[in-house]
Amino acid sequence: MGIAGPDAVAPLPDAVAPLPDAAVPLVVKVSGKVGDSYQAVVADLAGLARTGRPVVLVHGGSATIDQVSRERGIAPRRVVSASGVEGRFTGEADIATLLMATAGLVNKSLVVQLHQHGVGAFGLSGVDGGLLRGPRKDVLRIVEGGKTRLLRGNHSGYVEQVDAALLRTLIGHGLVPVLAPLALSWDGRVINVDGDRVAAAVATALKASDLVLLSDVEGLTDGTGGALVRHGRLAELDARLMPMASGRMRVKLAAAAAALTSGVARVAIASALAPAPVTAALSGGGTQLFPGDHNGPG
Repeated sequence: MGIAGPDAVAPLPDAVAPLPDAAVPLVVKVSGKVGDSYQAVVADLAGLARTGRPVVLVHGGSATIDQVSRERGIAPRRVVSASGVEGRFTGEADIATLLMATAGLVNKSLVVQLHQHGVGAFGLSGVDGGLLRGPRKDVLRIVEGGKTRLLRGNHSGYVEQVDAALLRTLIGHGLVPVLAPLALSWDGRVINVDGDRVAAAVATALKASDLVLLSDVEGLTDGTGGALVRHGRLAELDARLMPMASGRMRVKLAAAAAALTSGVARVAIASALAPAPVTAALSGGGTQLFPGDHNGPG
């Protein structure tokens, strides 16, 4: 499934004034694994938005994608990359499922919930307005049966361009952008993109002070007794932190590194299942990552 023509979506002119320092945005990503527990995240975000804090919410949709896939008679396919990270293979037939599940069911549910809390929200995917653009990665290098092989026909990719002006326009109208992780490839096709990396790219583009990555785990735990790693610095990420991580946590650390390298002041990796999860993360909960030495909370 694609959109005809690489230039089908024209970028908006960057005519919106930068947000004042007092209104630096907060970017929050919530994993699709906690799809039945969005209520606490939404209520907390709504409370922050009512104080005047600009907020952007990026969401996943893994559980809903699997459900819609099964209803359409398409078995979800999980693959393990050469780097050891398990992920979803996105074939051409899966794009319609992603549009239904993430840009449709999950996205609009979150928009409705925010409105129920008295906060205006605008749901969109990275396809809308050409908000997120980047290359499609047609070939994946995967490990299967103990052997490395190439898997073709992939419709995922990564984000190289974020239309920050579009997001600033929505924020400037008092709305919370709610963003589904789909993007428009340079050749005009819908591609699946990783939500954590999307959140890092959005935080970078908006010059956000904080990026909060929420999922079903409390944060990064060490490799011995499973104790929570409370703080970390960018300089020690490769040598100390990444060896402790596995699976999706490695992706979150990579997204955090990209954000911290690009000027985001703090990344918190925390649980979406805690009471007031966003406020808890901003108050020092979970794993707090900084560009350098810090005097932050927690």
